[in-house]
Amino acid sequence: MFRKKEGPIKFGDNVSLEQKDGISIIYVSNNLSYQTADELREARKQIKYDKILIDLGQVRLTTSRGMGALMGIAIDSIDNNRKVCICNISNHFMNIFEAMELAKYVPEIKMFDTIDEGMEYLRNS
Repeated sequence: MFRKKEGPIKFGDNVSLEQKDGISIIYVSNNLSYQTADELREARKQIKYDKILIDLGQVRLTTSRGMGALMGIAIDSIDNNRKVCICNISNHFMNIFEAMELAKYVPEIKMFDTIDEGMEYLRNS
């Protein structure tokens, strides 16, 4: 019997989820808008590992709803003793994180420049 190789699960046009090597990886493309926030919430329901990486490499702008969905994943993860990191954060998005003082209020969220750095952190934690 041949086993089908599993690839990322798509949630609409902007969010996909890949489960590999004990890590749930959420890829967000486009901006964190109203629609993308809903897709992110759907992906959140399918996370199966205690190590979560969120790739924001293609995100430049966000709405409050998008930020809420992103923080929902992060806070839910922390409440359930999961490790979470966010990677490929644009300068604009980093300015939002800094203005909201997220590192101060949610220090458990680790931020990395690349997916490789985030994966290394999660593999070793």
